[in-house]
Formats: sequence, C-alpha cells, structure tokens
Amino acid sequence: EWIQSLSNTVAEMGAWGPIWGGTIIFLVCVCMLPLFPCIVAGGVLFGFGQGLLVVLPAALLGALTSALLGRSVLRKSVLESMSDRPRWNAVVKRFRERGFFLVILARCVPALPFGMQNCALGAIGIGLPAVFWGTIVGISPGVISGLYIGSAIEDVRQMQSGMAQANHDG
Repeated sequence: EWIQSLSNTVAEMGAWGPIWGGTIIFLVCVCMLPLFPCIVAGGVLFGFGQGLLVVLPAALLGALTSALLGRSVLRKSVLESMSDRPRWNAVVKRFRERGFFLVILARCVPALPFGMQNCALGAIGIGLPAVFWGTIVGISPGVISGLYIGSAIEDVRQMQSGMAQANHDG
C-alpha cells in the first residue's frame, strides 16, 4: 500500500519527481547515510532507465561534494582519525600513488560506507578527476543491480495488484 501511495505521489509530481529523487540521493551521499536502499527505491519509483538517469548523476554529484568537503572543512578531523593507525597511512600512500584504480576498487569492495569514502578520498588528496571517473566505474555495477532489484520489485507489485483486481472484479 505505502509503495503504491509513494509511487502515485512521485508520478503526480511530474518532472519534479525525478528532481526530488535526485536531491534525496545527493543528500544521502553528503550526509553519509546508506545509499543502496535509496538506489533500490529509485528502481521502484522510476524504473530502471529513468532511475539510472536520476541515481547515477545524483550519487556522483554527492560523491564529489563530499570529497570537496573532505578536502576542505572536514580534512583535519578525517586525517586526525587516521593518524594513529599505521596501516591506514600505508593505504593512504597507495591511494595517492594509484588514485583512479584504487577508487574503483574501494567503490566495488567498500571497506567504508560510501559517504565516508568520499570524505576520506578528499582528505587524503585524491584528485577530483580520479574520484569522478573511479566513482562512475566503481559504483555502476551496484547502481545497476539496485535499480534492477527495485524495478523487479515494482513489476511484481504491479502483477500482484493486477491479479488482486482481476480476482475482485471476476
């Protein structure tokens, strides 16, 4: 019921629905909240194709914004939290040497939540081009999977709704 209600609300918003959806994805990234449930919700609400056009750019913009925050406002606190961990210092050194490839790896096998990764990548000085391209390549499989799951959930919900309506009518 609540999924149908939310779907109807988003549909009634017209062009504003995807804008609000993208804004929520962006804020989830910047506020360091779990992203995957929002990706699945994007698949439910927008379907696979439109969901991809909403979720991927919003997550990318959120990642870049968080990296910039990590590079500026949050840099000192992020680096202080890593300073007393010698293993992290070795990881930071490798990231600086091979930024793009390790951003892809971090995105595909997340040891830290997405938002925390973004701040850390900015704080340790990974360049924005490496964060941009590494994020696109690294999160695409997860975004595609989440959107597919969400769109499949919506398809099943619509089939069940149609069958229930047919049983009610017949």
